[in-house]
Amino acid sequence: MYKLIEKRIDRCGFYISEKYVAYIIKSNKSLLIVTNHQNEILFTSEEMRINQFAIIEDLIIYTARESEITKIYDLNTKEEVIVDTYFYGISRYSQYINSFIYYHIFDFVPNNHFLYDLKTNQVISLSIGEIKGGFEINSDTHIVTTKDGWVYSYSKNDFSLLWQKDIGEMTQYNYLFGTIERGNIRDVHEYKDGSIIVLTDIFIMRLNINSGDIIYLQRLPRGLISISIIDNKAYGCYAYSYMEIDLDKGEVINCIRLDKVEYQGEMYDAEMGLNRLHAGYLYHGMRLEGGVFAIGAINIETGIREWVDILGVHSVLNIQFHRDKMYICDTGDNLYIYEKSI
Repeated sequence: MYKLIEKRIDRCGFYISEKYVAYIIKSNKSLLIVTNHQNEILFTSEEMRINQFAIIEDLIIYTARESEITKIYDLNTKEEVIVDTYFYGISRYSQYINSFIYYHIFDFVPNNHFLYDLKTNQVISLSIGEIKGGFEINSDTHIVTTKDGWVYSYSKNDFSLLWQKDIGEMTQYNYLFGTIERGNIRDVHEYKDGSIIVLTDIFIMRLNINSGDIIYLQRLPRGLISISIIDNKAYGCYAYSYMEIDLDKGEVINCIRLDKVEYQGEMYDAEMGLNRLHAGYLYHGMRLEGGVFAIGAINIETGIREWVDILGVHSVLNIQFHRDKMYICDTGDNLYIYEKSI
């Protein structure tokens, strides 16, 4: 499977692309560092206290705490542009950037909506109504946002509201001591045939992106925090359960209890958390009894956990892959680098 080849400390906000590796060094004034895959440093921010960044091909966009500007640096030409506006929503997997256009559309700054062309460094003014919530989907035709259990769908043509639904009300569930809790939206995905998939605490639903019509609403046997999609199947794991779902029909194909881990001949209670699908395996962080954290891999063809490796005393925060390497970041700002075994 994979073998640990290196552990690096003090790596926060780690991100890897086909050409670059980026991270923040907290112990060194929270500077942003960008390297190539040979670990040669290509860029170090002059600003301290970097709090968010995104890499789009050769461009790195970043901001600092208590700053009112955004900087855009071209790693190829070495040119830098300073924008006199703070770009909210910049992250490693930002939905606020699509086709080199940044969408500055936030309901907490209602009078300052605009688009920014990252290639030409031009501001495109917008005169639109309120866009509620945070971006979940930013496609060529639609913007889908969520806020407080509501889902909103907007047309990309004129940013008009197509529909809104109180998903939290529709996905209520019984909690402790008989209390009724509103559903929390955990994950949103664009799906085929003009539809979207919405995952809440214990429900999964499919809706028409244009009309909001409900195609199905299915209660799950256990809760999930996220799903990964391949073709018409969704895969996820959380706590003690691994699940496979047919997204065309809204049916649970497989729900397997995986509450035990065998490691070096010993059995441990295990609780699963953050997960990511890659090359036929669902890689996931785990908390083992005694407060030890580990990484595991479930074969999605069989539902069997085939591999486990102990990490340390911090939970898994991020899992990324590049060629024959797997990169795992934890909440202690440690970076574990694994290499695929033959």
